[in-house]
Amino acid sequence: MTRMAAALFAGVMVLGSVLVSASQAPQTRAFDHRHAQSMAREIHQIVREALRDARIEVQRAMREVEREVRRDTRRAGRALRAREARGTLVPAQTQTRERDRDARAFRQVSPTDDPCARNWGGDGGHACEVRDTRLPAPAGPLTIDAAPGGGIRVEGWDQPDVLVRAVVQTYGETDTEAKAALPQVQVTAAGTRVGAEGPTRADGERRSGWSVSFQVWAPRATALALSARNGGISLRAMRGESRFTTENGGLT
Repeated sequence: MTRMAAALFAGVMVLGSVLVSASQAPQTRAFDHRHAQSMAREIHQIVREALRDARIEVQRAMREVEREVRRDTRRAGRALRAREARGTLVPAQTQTRERDRDARAFRQVSPTDDPCARNWGGDGGHACEVRDTRLPAPAGPLTIDAAPGGGIRVEGWDQPDVLVRAVVQTYGETDTEAKAALPQVQVTAAGTRVGAEGPTRADGERRSGWSVSFQVWAPRATALALSARNGGISLRAMRGESRFTTENGGLT
């Protein structure tokens, strides 16, 4: 029995003794009210002390619970750090992996791989421009059409989205003329479709024109539907279903 319960029990016993004494008092003698008041004060003191002791016990129990919580938290923290050190938990590893993945993606599209930096060996004017577009992973086959002239290279990577790099090239009598034609070539990359549109070459015109080749990085399991003309098709590290056609171009 706790001290609080014992004190309350003592108070009840004192109150009971007062009531018994009052009931046994002779009818001719009035009950001693002063004695009753004294006993009531005593009971009040006992109850107050019991409540104080109860408050102390509750506070002591709360401190003990807080100590247990802190101990459990420290143990859980040590276990967490140990598991991270063993490599069985991945939050920190996931962040590192994402940084590495972004770094690989940057290297894959870095200027060191700029197709426009390659020498143009043809006659007449030439202009080149690289346009990058990010797409969410397609819900269906990724359809890429490189007509009327261009090749397609698709490489698998570990990121969840798709990066489309369009290499737009234009030709003309001079470099200035070719550069002026670049805005007329429109690259479309949305949803599951990638392609390009541009000005139609006039009959007999051989020194002007345009082409768009596509370099694409996609999740490895992405399904593909590819079509190229006057350019090859190359796949690397892709394991999804692929369908492709090409005219005047090879397959690798």
